[in-house]
Amino acid sequence: MKLIKMLFALLLALLMLASFVGYDLKILDDEIKAKTDTSSTSINTTVTQTQSNEMVWIPRTGVKYHRNASCSNMKTPRQVTRQEAEKRGYESCKKCY
Repeated sequence: MKLIKMLFALLLALLMLASFVGYDLKILDDEIKAKTDTSSTSINTTVTQTQSNEMVWIPRTGVKYHRNASCSNMKTPRQVTRQEAEKRGYESCKKCY
């Protein structure tokens, strides 16, 4: 009987400890999620900046910009930034992008 009481007390102590640890883990989980959301925004901003500085090829006639100068048999393509191409109304080529 004494052994059962000791096991019960130990089980109760473990349950109490688990509830405290669970509470701490919830706080930690919330902090991690908050930092992850901030990191994600930072990464998206960096990707957008990189894409706008990317060099692309535009044809003299047409409405698509290209990653490769040889795509779509362009004749005398010009190289500009992706941002400039989009500012001029060009859209990405479905073959290249």
